[in-house]
Amino acid sequence: MVGIYIVNINTAIDPSLINKMLPYLSIDRQNKVSKLRIFDDVHRSVIAELLIRSIIIDQLNIPNSDIRFGENTYHKPYLQSHSNFEFNLSHSGEWVACAIDHHVVGIDIEQMLDINLEIAKRFFTLREYEDLMQKDSSEQRNYFYKLWTLKESYIKAVGKGLHIPLNSFSMDINDRNEITIDKEQNDSPYFFNTSQVNSDYMLSVCSTANHCSTPTVLHEEELINSFLLS
Repeated sequence: MVGIYIVNINTAIDPSLINKMLPYLSIDRQNKVSKLRIFDDVHRSVIAELLIRSIIIDQLNIPNSDIRFGENTYHKPYLQSHSNFEFNLSHSGEWVACAIDHHVVGIDIEQMLDINLEIAKRFFTLREYEDLMQKDSSEQRNYFYKLWTLKESYIKAVGKGLHIPLNSFSMDINDRNEITIDKEQNDSPYFFNTSQVNSDYMLSVCSTANHCSTPTVLHEEELINSFLLS
């Protein structure tokens, strides 16, 4: 079963507490964070790695100092010591999300801002765009982000990111909210789950496993304190 964990970011947190966590993270993450100029970006990036490290410590009983991450050719991270432990991270706005499984998995969370739906012409297939335009105007924003996060979760699960164009495959959502993917090469079955975290955030997960847990919501300060005590 796919495990889903989400952390609500405290925008009023003391920046010094986030900076205090940097030495516990990978050198690669520290280097990436050092190039970020906006604290909110630093904040989400630090909590993202802190979240997966906390899960690994808790579920695999690996000390933080022994955790080593690698990356595939397309920069999808993996845990070097456990080939059957798959994970994926995503963050947007005030949320950080993580999915774990024994099978390949991808997750995407997006803040549902008001946007020009014409962007769908560029990134969606014609069928997806037509489905979007046929929705009632009150439903279009949510449906756009449902499609977007589903597509992102798929390319992240496959592990090739945007090397797979978003308009090279279609997501089909029927009236019973059953989700399937239409693509030329369908060598592996993929299963999808999508839900709203709240009225402003959409979350989607893709995996070769057919079951997703209900998201476990973690509070940021509790995550940090628990990590420091591990």
